[in-house]
Amino acid sequence: MASSFLVVGLGLLASAAVGVLSGVNGPSWAIYVLIVLEVGLLLLLPAPWQGLALISVPVSAIGFMMGREIAFLRINRTQRVPPTT
Repeated sequence: MASSFLVVGLGLLASAAVGVLSGVNGPSWAIYVLIVLEVGLLLLLPAPWQGLALISVPVSAIGFMMGREIAFLRINRTQRVPPTT
């Protein structure tokens, strides 16, 4: 149980960081590289980790979208919108 929490937590943090750093219009290939690295690493580890290899794919996708949303919110926070009348 702890190993699954660790995989989900680290996957969310790493992919959200990639999403924030790549920005709103940044390259999408970075998340694919991260997913391949995560799955490859988990498949090379012993038994309890190998079963968690495929869970890192949707977790990374969710984290990446969260990171992109954070980058979008950061951009919109700095831009001033004139009030409408």
